Amino acid sequence: MGGRTRIAVCAGALLVAGLLVIVADSVIGRGDDRPPGRILWRADGTRPIYEEWASYATGTTCWERDNALTEPGRASTRAFPTSEVAPSASRSSYAFHLEDGDDCSGERTELGQGNPIKPGFEGRVFRRGDTVWIGYQFLITRDTAPVSTWQCIGQFKAEGEGGPVLCPGLKNDRLNLEHTESTRQESVGSDTLWRSRARVVKNRWIKFLFHIRFDANPEAGFVEFWADLADGRGMRARIPHKRASTMKIGRVASRPPDVHARIGIYRDRDARGSARVYFAGYTVGTTREIVEATAFAPSPPDPAQTRR
Repeated sequence: MGGRTRIAVCAGALLVAGLLVIVADSVIGRGDDRPPGRILWRADGTRPIYEEWASYATGTTCWERDNALTEPGRASTRAFPTSEVAPSASRSSYAFHLEDGDDCSGERTELGQGNPIKPGFEGRVFRRGDTVWIGYQFLITRDTAPVSTWQCIGQFKAEGEGGPVLCPGLKNDRLNLEHTESTRQESVGSDTLWRSRARVVKNRWIKFLFHIRFDANPEAGFVEFWADLADGRGMRARIPHKRASTMKIGRVASRPPDVHARIGIYRDRDARGSARVYFAGYTVGTTREIVEATAFAPSPPDPAQTRR
């Protein structure tokens, strides 16, 4: 009887000790290395295009839902985005190739989560009041021609007509971030929020990180922006905090059109020369930690090794 009691007490002590270890591990983070937060959606080239993006727009096929892209191989022709994976790489990337005359309301080759929206992708648009973190990587190849007029390397675009709300751009081989100069939905002009002092580093992966609250009211919406420009200086704040309209106003002022993400190349019809850009790791989430961990690691392969 006494022996059994001692065994029970020892077992109870071990159980309590085990629970304390589990609690301690959860408090200090051991046993679960996942960063805090939640991924809302990813479109990073790890699945077929039609499973990750709602639509595509190119000079040959303008403003189409990508239901037709039932096989990634159909996206292998010029001016179409293509998902490419290096044999030994754990990451994949989208490649966009643009030539003069690839016109679709401006020269472009893009994938988007809207214009038009696709059934099942309604959760991938940004609505009034949404506050999200967005991270991705991109690479501009050495053979991409300089453009002296406007050019977007990705967009945050209000559904329907008009220019983007935010345009991460490339002008005269310098990266910039353009912001719509008007909240009218049909507006096309922009103001520069940020411009890099040095020329873009080509053939190297550049990292962009955004923290955005979506609202047409400039006192309610905001943009925060960090970038690693592949210059050896790491991720740095470029726009610490900027109150701004991050949506446009449509016919009903109380219901601004949803904003959607686009990746690829969109530029002035007067631009000359070809362009090739790769995108990888596009991630939208609730915290900086989980978005950076997902979008920026591990590094994508050298695109020279991914071409088939």
